[in-house]
Amino acid sequence: MFFKLRKSARSRALTLVDFVVAVGVGSIVMIAVGSLTFVGGKSLASLYANGNLDQQNRRTLDQMTKDLMSAIQVTNFSTNQFICQDWDTNALQYVYDSTGQTLTRIKGTRTNVLLTDCIRLTFEYGLRDLSNGTFSVYPTTNYSEIKAVTASWCCARKRFGRTYADQPQYATINIRTKQ
Repeated sequence: MFFKLRKSARSRALTLVDFVVAVGVGSIVMIAVGSLTFVGGKSLASLYANGNLDQQNRRTLDQMTKDLMSAIQVTNFSTNQFICQDWDTNALQYVYDSTGQTLTRIKGTRTNVLLTDCIRLTFEYGLRDLSNGTFSVYPTTNYSEIKAVTASWCCARKRFGRTYADQPQYATINIRTKQ
């Protein structure tokens, strides 16, 4: 019994041209997949860094608002720290360390680091009244007149050799207690 082949063995083989085209198309597909993976990884790192910074900023602003709205008065201040008398008449401090890039809350023996990777932070002090034509408070340097504290800061994180900076944060918090 004989079998007759329809195609010759020569026509069934893979030619060099077919092989080169297949390797070229495969390489293009692999480069595209690799590029998308790399860009996706960087985007995910950026998203994670921004989300983490946003959460840190919200916690800090919530804590500062809670503390200052119940404070009795500011007793000492500068552009990078202030000390106020808290509702329970104990001292409460907020201190910014520019070399360590941290904002620390100190009350009694308890110390909490509220902000890390904080590249700049300043405090400004003023009255409750708004100045003419702006949304800023009238500045003051008298301890007894300080009824509003304005904090502005910016944080940044490094991921994969790239710095992801957060949007600058700005808040004016009024001291609510009457003195």
